[in-house]
Amino acid sequence: MVFCLSGSFYLNLDDGKRKQEILLKKPEIGIILGPKLWHSMSRFSKDCVILVLASDYYRESDYIRGYHDFLK
Repeated sequence: MVFCLSGSFYLNLDDGKRKQEILLKKPEIGIILGPKLWHSMSRFSKDCVILVLASDYYRESDYIRGYHDFLK
């Protein structure tokens, strides 16, 4: 789950068929990122602070780093 605690940024979502861009700027609103969802973050304000909550420990092998690999 992703929150913007201060400032603002854009969360870009892509499921391989549809793309969506969401402006996050309210700390009480978070976005749940489900499986099989490509995401990126952009256009951060200078005072941007992001909080990410995860359900498990980070493992590099769990992630796809290339967009073309994601589409496959």
